[in-house]
Amino acid sequence: MSESSRALPDRPSLRFLKLEAKRRLAAAEFGTLHEAQLAIAREHGFPSWPALKNAISPETTALPHVRWLVDRFKDDENWSPPSDTELGEHLTERFLGMVPPDILTKQLRSVAAKLREELTVDASTDDTVRAEIAGLRIEASAEDEPPHRLRALRMYPIAKRLTDTRVNNPTSRTTGDAPQRGQDIAEQSMAELGLPGLILAGSPEWTVARGWADLDRREELRPDHRFPAYGVAKLITAVAVLKVVDGIDRRANELLRGPRLADDDITVRELLTHTAGVVSPEVQFAPEAPEFAYHDTTIPCSDRRGEFVPSNGGYAVLGKIIADVTGVAYPDAVRTLVFEPLGMADSDFPTHWPGGAVVTGYHLADDGTFEEAERHVSTTAAAGGLWTTAPDLVRFGRHWTSLLTPELTEEALRPQAGPPGAAQLGLGWLVNPAKAVCGHSGVGPGAGVSLIISMSTGSVTVAAANRLVPIEPVNARLSRPIA
Repeated sequence: MSESSRALPDRPSLRFLKLEAKRRLAAAEFGTLHEAQLAIAREHGFPSWPALKNAISPETTALPHVRWLVDRFKDDENWSPPSDTELGEHLTERFLGMVPPDILTKQLRSVAAKLREELTVDASTDDTVRAEIAGLRIEASAEDEPPHRLRALRMYPIAKRLTDTRVNNPTSRTTGDAPQRGQDIAEQSMAELGLPGLILAGSPEWTVARGWADLDRREELRPDHRFPAYGVAKLITAVAVLKVVDGIDRRANELLRGPRLADDDITVRELLTHTAGVVSPEVQFAPEAPEFAYHDTTIPCSDRRGEFVPSNGGYAVLGKIIADVTGVAYPDAVRTLVFEPLGMADSDFPTHWPGGAVVTGYHLADDGTFEEAERHVSTTAAAGGLWTTAPDLVRFGRHWTSLLTPELTEEALRPQAGPPGAAQLGLGWLVNPAKAVCGHSGVGPGAGVSLIISMSTGSVTVAAANRLVPIEPVNARLSRPIA
């Protein structure tokens, strides 16, 4: 560094330095943005702006693949979609199994115009990157071994584009001995992600509800508001199945009445671990949910049995097994098997949009205002039809093991599918042995929810928002032990 240069702070922000360059350009201190950036770089002892950027956000194994995605899908009049093989060079098979190439292509092309803007890296580690581009947040992580393809990718609008004044001055309500840390995380997450409302909860029993359940009615979000928990329903289904099925290695068709699986050898265990290859229904959400998502007498199966491929269809079949074994409809069976023993009085599987104290779901429009999401429910109740409250989810997280034998509980949490070194699947439960946590998340129209349980201490945390954003990172921060 030169004698006149100044050291970077301990945690320098590239975003702040970019804003500083733009401020100086607007103040006519420099004629071009390049000149302003070069001046800032030299003030900190670097010969160029790229050298400064690399010092703050060094290249990670994830970043080259993110840059490829941005370049490959940006707006171009001569654009053509990449082949599955080309995508497979940058994204793992497991990721493409969860987000099929046609769906991924559609999602990325919907923001193609934004991908022409400059990508800014906010934070990174050896194998992760968090970046921004044209008001979109990109979060990605790469696999450990070369070619370090992306195993996780999230892209969503961020709060700096938020113009909706209805979310101003959000209210805040707490119950129990809500920790200050939880209140701080709620406030920070609301501002960073741009949320209409957010509920955080934990054990033994506390909640923080911040923001609005409904923006037009100015209805304050309360801890007792119900929200769609979507994929967390799979945990309820898994526990109920373990209670009523004698031997999970039995063939599923032995238990089904009426419609049967096309593959007669599929077992209950394979359905629980998403390795059965059941083809999910094409329609995932609708104004009203059918009693059973499949209308034909044969439930379709793919040729991918034995592979981990997330399947709402497999859990729809598990719900049918619960109904057939108990002799009552799935929601009634689950109420008796799980909800009533655990005191989950505010949880249910409604067949249409419920009334009462429920949240309104939103998505963020391009102009920075919130638009109400469609009032649709999951067509596969056992996979995504759960409506609940944060306190009820905490009760479930604390006491679900009381419904099963110790042997079944241990088996439910034993990793059985998915790649080593990452979160794996037990019997319904997502398990991360490295972090000693288990749980599940759920996302759908206008909502995101996450349940995390510490396998060492038994502590439970819940996060739920009435906007579809990746809420798992918020809950992971909440659940992280304080050093």
